[in-house]
Amino acid sequence: MSARSNRSRILLALALLILLIAIALVVWATEPVTPTAAPPTLPPTTQPAPQPTDNLNPQIALGNPSGARPDPRQPDNYLIVRDEYVLSYHRDRAIPNWVSWYLHAQNLGDVPRYPGRFITDTSLPDGWYQVNHDDYTGSGYDRGHMAPSADRSANAQANEATFVLTNIVPQSPANNQGLWADLEQHGRDLVRAGNEIYLIAGSTGSLGTLANGRLTIPAYLWKVLLILPTATGDDRARITATTEVIAIWTPNDESVANRSWQEYQTSVRCIEQRTGLDLFAAVDDTVEPLLEGEGCIAADQPSPSSTQPLAPSFNGCTSEPNAAAAPDHPVRISSIDKAAETITLENVSTTTINLDGWIICSFRGSQEYRLTGRLAPGEQREFLGPGRQIWSNSDQDDGALYTPQGELVSYWDDR
Repeated sequence: MSARSNRSRILLALALLILLIAIALVVWATEPVTPTAAPPTLPPTTQPAPQPTDNLNPQIALGNPSGARPDPRQPDNYLIVRDEYVLSYHRDRAIPNWVSWYLHAQNLGDVPRYPGRFITDTSLPDGWYQVNHDDYTGSGYDRGHMAPSADRSANAQANEATFVLTNIVPQSPANNQGLWADLEQHGRDLVRAGNEIYLIAGSTGSLGTLANGRLTIPAYLWKVLLILPTATGDDRARITATTEVIAIWTPNDESVANRSWQEYQTSVRCIEQRTGLDLFAAVDDTVEPLLEGEGCIAADQPSPSSTQPLAPSFNGCTSEPNAAAAPDHPVRISSIDKAAETITLENVSTTTINLDGWIICSFRGSQEYRLTGRLAPGEQREFLGPGRQIWSNSDQDDGALYTPQGELVSYWDDR
């Protein structure tokens, strides 16, 4: 065979090889490429949020208590849905209104408590303040779980999700580490004994703020447990008038130290009256009122007969003939710090009270000053004096609160 013939064959083979390479490149260039998924943002287990009528999520099977939606235009009732719990978040308070979750035996295990810093919720809408771990540091308040970490001890991811700060409120140590922890443990004991529980917890009112006014310290904490024997099928269909329910309403302060949660039991209806929520919205309408019980009783809230306004009796803070009949409603004087010239008021009603023009009296020196501001239901707040000395620090000096019309609302006996 001639050299020319061999060279021709080699060139032909090279041409075929180049052609095949070109075809392969064309096929590769036109093949669809599957993009790499972006890493999830916190919280890592967030799901698409259902509409309020979607009760298939077991964490909110008893209903959406406030009709919360995942809509930034509803900043005081913003729905956040996670695998571990569901909550309504209040942007301006920077804490949840309520948190709902379901507890059964599969949620409990021996996973150690998440050891890291509490987690900033970066999933909040743009422009919303994101609470961070250090906002609580040195405040005197615990980072108090609503859905507790020990209720999610079956795996590390679920436990970590309970440390996202949209599930946390500033909680007094006596409350968080005392009766609140005891009730949490009681719930887990019930589950280990063969039950399953639907829980809702929340807070209301204000004792002040942290984080330069951006993080509210709630005045009261509440919690509801609905307990069913473990079984298959639709749990809501198994709820009857005799289903066990536990409800508590507690002050968020050190007054609860060494007290039991049983001392703070109340009815679901009373919590609903104080918060405006519908806690069993998805429960059968014929059963729901039987589970909720009676409204707030006298020990919880003054009866109507004792809350009627008195006839105007304000006389320039010289005396008060109706002191013993003061209704302490809708607002009561919780305390007066005469040295600091401050007065602490509590709204004991179920509606917001406008205090503009209300009168504070010091009877020792017949001195008065006017208030401004609003108190939300259940809110307790300290008000500063007028900038001059009002109260006597050496002698008995009773105080009183009047409406702008001169009606006595609350009387403080300095003895």
